[in-house]
Amino acid sequence: MSETMWRSTPLARLRRWWPLLLPPLLLLPGIGGFPYPAVGARFSDFAITHYPNALYIQRALVQYRVLPLWTDQILSGYPFYADPLSGLHYPPGWLALLFPLPVGMNLTALLHVLWGGLGMALFLRRSGLGARPALFGALAFQLMPKLWAHYGAGHLTLFYAFAWLPWLLWSASEGATAGARHASPLLQDVPARWLRPALFLAVIALADPRAAAYCGLLWLGYEFAHRRPWGKALAYVGAQAGLALLLAAPLLLPLAGFASRSTRALMTPADVLAFSLPPARLLGLLIPDFDGYAEWMLYPGAAVVVLALAALLAKMRWAWFWGGTAGLTLLWSLGAALPYAQALAGLPGVSLLRVPPRALFITGFALAVLAAHGLEALLAGFADRPARRLRLAVVGLAALMLGLSGAVWDLTGARSFNFLWAAGLFTLLTAGVLAFLAGRLAAPRFALVVLALLAVDLTALDSTLFVMRPAEEVLAEGRAAAEWLAARPGEFRVYSPSYSIPQHTAADLGLHLADGVNPLQLAAYAEYMDAATGVPRTGYSVTLPPFDGDPATANAAYTPDAQRLGELNVRYVAAEFPLEAEGLTLVRQFGATYVYENAYASGVSASGDGLAGFPPDLAAGLIAVLFGLAGLGIWPRRPRSE
Repeated sequence: MSETMWRSTPLARLRRWWPLLLPPLLLLPGIGGFPYPAVGARFSDFAITHYPNALYIQRALVQYRVLPLWTDQILSGYPFYADPLSGLHYPPGWLALLFPLPVGMNLTALLHVLWGGLGMALFLRRSGLGARPALFGALAFQLMPKLWAHYGAGHLTLFYAFAWLPWLLWSASEGATAGARHASPLLQDVPARWLRPALFLAVIALADPRAAAYCGLLWLGYEFAHRRPWGKALAYVGAQAGLALLLAAPLLLPLAGFASRSTRALMTPADVLAFSLPPARLLGLLIPDFDGYAEWMLYPGAAVVVLALAALLAKMRWAWFWGGTAGLTLLWSLGAALPYAQALAGLPGVSLLRVPPRALFITGFALAVLAAHGLEALLAGFADRPARRLRLAVVGLAALMLGLSGAVWDLTGARSFNFLWAAGLFTLLTAGVLAFLAGRLAAPRFALVVLALLAVDLTALDSTLFVMRPAEEVLAEGRAAAEWLAARPGEFRVYSPSYSIPQHTAADLGLHLADGVNPLQLAAYAEYMDAATGVPRTGYSVTLPPFDGDPATANAAYTPDAQRLGELNVRYVAAEFPLEAEGLTLVRQFGATYVYENAYASGVSASGDGLAGFPPDLAAGLIAVLFGLAGLGIWPRRPRSE
């Protein structure tokens, strides 16, 4: 193969991006386990929700050769096809089903990290940036602590969805950067131009509709900021959004019906503003929060902060857009602390944006893009006036961090690792910037320095945001009682007021639960369970029954109604505390878990039509169509004239 031919191959064009292979390595050591937010953490949505759902689909396809539209695993059954957390409608997530679980799920997450980084690099290159700034921005996105904190919390669908955000903007930038030196040769390929943004937005919606709300708003802002005249932009955006809605309709239409009949439709503005970012946490923009809480994770990296500041001082072409995006999303994340927050939260559609700090995904993305532009400006050469301002700014930041770490040490009598880490990183970055501006550090070496500091900074933080627990350890939770129940003859349901039978263990053993953890619960069923469990609901809750405190003891004061539970064919009740209720008889005890038999159990089948679904050939055809559409418009091709 000639040198010219070698340079024209896709593999050769991707050689410069090999560092993007490094961030996914964070997942390799514990790829067979379950991610948890900390060593002592008891709960992770990865284990509670995503593992049971993936296992259910896998077993349905392998054992029954159908696509399941209904599940009876929890909550006495609900429409599986209408639940966005089921993973049923997201074709890339099906890659996990080809492997034993949870290995397949972690492998799929690893591929999403790689895919997101590659998309970010291509987006930044199409935006006119050089290879080094594009690589910096891609690594800043891949290593974004917000992403990894949510992975640790088990929010797998959010992790998947935001990996597609760079690709959405990459597709949008094709028409917006017609004159850019990295504009795609497919610019004149009208079908591809019209398909790609809608396709990517639909894929995000199929992965997680909540993420689609934020990504869609950013995409709208990007389109209107880059396209003129606005009349044509409005027509283009409307057509793209309409096509995206059509592509995502298999999930969005049933979801709309399910949500309107669920407890989520009863949320108050206070429920929408739950977990708002406390204003004091804004310091997290500069101070890393090791072992921090996923919803409040803000830190983008010291190098990102410094280079974003450089972009603003250099007045880069689109710095106002990315700086404004970061500022607005950061402001929204404050939620309940904002003036008129309750009124805003009551507006139609805003409930899609429940938990305002989810906007910090967009904040981190915008800062990564802004920082890449800042590095481009520095490598291209700063004018004297912006250079003087940057010197003052970075020296001021380093002095601030040193002063804060000293003040914390003086006030508490202890050295805060978080503050000392930030002080050290900002000091090193300040030295690097000053040396570069003084001409003592060449551009390639300066780029290498900031890349290295970014990698060290964020890798150190990310590694504390999740812990991989062995699968055998996680699936052993509540297993003694669960195995005994699974061995009982007949079909029945189990209820626990204390989460004694975890959902992942129940799914592994094929038990059917009357309780459950899911953001979407049929309102009529929740109302019935209020009386059946005796546990009152005081507001929106993702668990049924709700837990006000430690699940093992929170509901010890409430007495279940055995007869009402019996009408749901609840034959057994498992609790971490003794129960005294008519019709319940203690039959076994496993450690602290009491197992009661319900004399009022109806004996009605618990399985119902849980595995009813599409014929397998139709399901395979639908998936093939989606992947075919993706193949038409995703990957950029070189022009034939080259």
